[in-house]
Amino acid sequence: MISSKHEAITEELRTRIATGDYAAGFPSVRSLANDYGVSSRTIGKCFKTLAATQAIITGPGGTMVNQQRRARGKTNVVGVVSCNPGYLQQMPPLWQRLLELMRRDGYSPMVMNSPDEQLASNRKFWIDNPVDGYIFIFGSFNHNFVQQLRDDGIPFVVANRMPGRFGVNSVDWDHRRDFAAVVEKLVAAGYRRIAFFHYLYHGMDEHHRLIMDDFIAEKHEFQLRDPELDSFVPENPFDPAEYADFLVSLKEFPEVILKIGEHGYDLVEALEKHGKIAGRDYRLLLGQLDKSNSDAKIADSLWKRFRFIARQPYAKPRAIKIKRRMAYRFMDSNSRLM
Repeated sequence: MISSKHEAITEELRTRIATGDYAAGFPSVRSLANDYGVSSRTIGKCFKTLAATQAIITGPGGTMVNQQRRARGKTNVVGVVSCNPGYLQQMPPLWQRLLELMRRDGYSPMVMNSPDEQLASNRKFWIDNPVDGYIFIFGSFNHNFVQQLRDDGIPFVVANRMPGRFGVNSVDWDHRRDFAAVVEKLVAAGYRRIAFFHYLYHGMDEHHRLIMDDFIAEKHEFQLRDPELDSFVPENPFDPAEYADFLVSLKEFPEVILKIGEHGYDLVEALEKHGKIAGRDYRLLLGQLDKSNSDAKIADSLWKRFRFIARQPYAKPRAIKIKRRMAYRFMDSNSRLM
């Protein structure tokens, strides 16, 4: 949502620059002030903002559009970047649905597998690709790369949550809502020492931290504060053995370990290899996503947001959170918590 008149005008000017409306020359402050019915001071703020992002160049000779920020020609091709090599080749439901939506609207994908640490290494690559923008499937990247794409007027949306300070269009599940429901149930059942094990795709360290922060914040809502248990920062988030090592090092083992995913045998095996948990009373709670239309919800929101920002690349970013239905069962008895 635009919060001020000068921001609204700035975003409109950005869009008009991107679409080539000012290729012949950029209007003066006085001319734009008359057009929009505002003061020269307000338009001056707009110029300052546009110059800061290199959309325009100001100097003794006047103001002109930065020609390096030329309008991008429409190609009806979308760059789809998977930061988890091999993910798209498995044809997961999210990708199937996204393909269906693209083809329905006359678009085709340009598929790329790119480890996150390489994303910001070649600016020319991202600018010159013959695409209308990018959809990043499960990725986490640095702020400089995000700012680079935004400054170059390249539309993009990310299929997982990113830090708010990055200013990214993103779509993800409402993890905080998920945790609120399950922690409330566990507390009502008498549990207090609750851990959470979260798998991570390649390079999604920022995403992992955000989800863990949500989990810890929700525990705090129920006065469950355990710095020792909540301090774990994985070096290798793919390896359950690392989390098992951490758990057995604790002075007090958790009563419940929450794990989101299809099964928990990998974590159980990692714990049992230690031989140190015999007799320890803990339960593994598995959270499973209700598959009915779940992936379609993410894909639908991704595509809808991409189509919008492709038309308005400088629109204010939105972090879209989608409500989902989760089922939680204890692995030892298959008894359902909720």
